[in-house]
Amino acid sequence: NHPSGMAYYKADNTVYFAMCDVWNSRVLIYKGSSVEAAVKADPVVVLGQDDFTSAKPGYGLNQMNYPMDCAVDGSGNLIVSDSHNNRLLIFEDIAQIAENEASGVAADYEVGWFMTDHTTNSSRIINPWGVNIENVDGVDKMIVGNLGNHCILIWNNLPDTWAEFSDTDVYTENYYPDLVLSLEVGSTPRSITWSGKQLIVGDENIHNSDGSIKSCFRVFNGFPSVESIDKKISR
Repeated sequence: NHPSGMAYYKADNTVYFAMCDVWNSRVLIYKGSSVEAAVKADPVVVLGQDDFTSAKPGYGLNQMNYPMDCAVDGSGNLIVSDSHNNRLLIFEDIAQIAENEASGVAADYEVGWFMTDHTTNSSRIINPWGVNIENVDGVDKMIVGNLGNHCILIWNNLPDTWAEFSDTDVYTENYYPDLVLSLEVGSTPRSITWSGKQLIVGDENIHNSDGSIKSCFRVFNGFPSVESIDKKISR
C-alpha cells in the first residue's frame, strides 16, 4: 500500500531486495538470483510488523511509522528512513535477516539527532524522506533529505561498524553528519540520486522570491563538501 523507496544488495549469487510499504508501516524483503527474479517472488521477510497480515504503526525498534525510503551500505546493512518516527533505523546484514526469514526483527540501531545540541527540534532528524548511500571515489557516503527541518544531511564516511551507535548516551563523532545543507524554510527535500557527477535532490516546495511555490530538482555539481559547494538550481 503506497510502495516507495527501494534498494538491493547482492551477496554471492543472491540478490536481496528491500521495498518500503509506506502505508502498511513496513519494509518487505525479497530474494532471488536477480532483481527481476526477486520481485517476481513473494517476500520472505517483513520488517516493522510481526507478520505479513498486520499493518499497525509503532515506535519500538521492531516497528515503523511511514517508512519512506531505504538504502543498503557496502556491507549489506539496511538503513530505513522511518519518517513519522523522526529517525533512521539500521538493520545489520540484510542477507542474514532474509536467510533466517526473521520477520519482525528489531532494528539494531537508530539515528535521531544530527547536532550536539539535543534540546530542540532544530537539532534532530524530523520527517526524513530520501536516504541514499553512494560510493564516491571509493568511499561510501550517506545522504538524507531531512524534510521536516528543511535541510540535507551528508555523512562523508560511514562507520566501520554501526555498533558504535548502540549507546545513545555516548554519541560518537561518526554519529553526526559531516555537512548540513540548510535550505529555505518550507523546502521539502525528498528524492535523492547521485549521477556520478552531480547530486540531484527532488524538492516539492521551492519558495521563490515572488512568493510562488514550485517543484524542482536541486542539482549540486560534484559531491557537496565543506570545502567547496557549487550549487545550481534547475526549475
